[in-house]
Amino acid sequence: MTESAKAYATLTVKNFGPIGQCSLDLRPLTVFTGPSNTGKSWCATLIYALLNDRMGYRDWRFRSPRSQENFPELHASFWKRLQQEEALRLSGSEIATIRPALEPILAARGTEIERCFGLSEPEHLVSESARPGEMSITMQYPPSERKPEGWRYDLKAVQKWDCSLRLPESWTLGNQDEELFYLKSLMKDSGFGSRQDELRKSFLYDNFYNKLLLDSLYRDTPRTAWYMPADRGGIMHAHRVVVSALVRNAARAGLAPQSRIATLSGVLADFLENLVDLAGDPENRWRARYYMPSSTSRFPHADGLEEVLGGQVSISGRDVNYPSIVWQPQDWERPLDLMHASSMVTELSPVVLYLRHFVRPGDVLILEEPEAHLHPARQVEIVEQAAQWVRDGVRVILTTHSEWVLEALSNLVGTKEKGKAKKGEEEGLPASAVGLWQFKAGKGGGSEVEEIPFDEDQGGFESGYDAVAAALHNRWAAIVGGAE
Repeated sequence: MTESAKAYATLTVKNFGPIGQCSLDLRPLTVFTGPSNTGKSWCATLIYALLNDRMGYRDWRFRSPRSQENFPELHASFWKRLQQEEALRLSGSEIATIRPALEPILAARGTEIERCFGLSEPEHLVSESARPGEMSITMQYPPSERKPEGWRYDLKAVQKWDCSLRLPESWTLGNQDEELFYLKSLMKDSGFGSRQDELRKSFLYDNFYNKLLLDSLYRDTPRTAWYMPADRGGIMHAHRVVVSALVRNAARAGLAPQSRIATLSGVLADFLENLVDLAGDPENRWRARYYMPSSTSRFPHADGLEEVLGGQVSISGRDVNYPSIVWQPQDWERPLDLMHASSMVTELSPVVLYLRHFVRPGDVLILEEPEAHLHPARQVEIVEQAAQWVRDGVRVILTTHSEWVLEALSNLVGTKEKGKAKKGEEEGLPASAVGLWQFKAGKGGGSEVEEIPFDEDQGGFESGYDAVAAALHNRWAAIVGGAE
């Protein structure tokens, strides 16, 4: 594994949608299970909104901290040190000055949360059992080499989003921060005297806060998240019609503002937009407009997933700005349109495309219900594929209702912990790299979340599904035995 087995973040939530309270670690492989309507997808969508920096940078870029009244300015000696020193350790007073300017920038995460859920007001996200003002979201990031105490931020909202930020007491900016070189070039020959220099100073502050400091804070955390919603098969069958309708409606927005076409949630809109983006030049994709991954970081495991499917998923001829996704079974000479493929293929084909064109080591891939429309043997293979993605540096989050998925997960951890890999078999995953979290109805009206630990004496991860199996068995015994 290229990633540390420890958690890369801890999410704590109170009174958020159906979730009454939860505190969970995000580990290289994180799995959500539990009854329907307990908040698994809500939690996964929230994580996407908080980690999806592709959207965050777009927000931060237009949120100038200089526009704030009584903007806290740093002493001239700080800029001199920043320009001259290769590794600059921020003092306590400098960190205290920086914090109030960063808080409104991070508060923009609230707007991203609303977008991802397709809602327009924070109050729509509050659990109905909560009193006004009680919703809270906290992201805690662990210590790192340059931030030994770690850092965290808290989001709360009544009518607007507020952020409370706790920065590390010891924080070092070093030459590995690419934006530091850019800032040093901006500071050359600048006396900040004339109006022109004041404008340059404003630009300098904006780049300092929006790029250097935020980049430094997030350097040891995932930079991009990708969301694969449930019912991908239905979306793949309908996405051409949906996108066409949305584009047609957008063109008439000024004439018909009261459209009957429903607004999409942000996660679904992003999913569709990424599929449409595949129609463009593969070397100039939407993702690349924010950052271009190096050629050595390409992620090869779309091929492994295609082996599970028994054929290839590809982009065939393209309509105008629209991809034609096809499926070619092994030993077939010609590909098929997805509408003629099995439900397994339509469910997993977008995962193949994401792995091939978007996902890279260091990203987070959120995959809802990987077991949908799959034979149990294929469900096990998908879990094994996900473990390989994790070993190669991708953080994976799964939501599932499948006993087969959890059994396969137990075997993966047991293989690693007991050193019992068979010849030619992958080594599994350590227990510290896997987090299984159960969502269940709470006593206070909202769902609660608790960790299911790995226990080899109890067969690995105890899901509770055995109670369903026992009830079915007992009912069958009563039927054949004639007893009630």
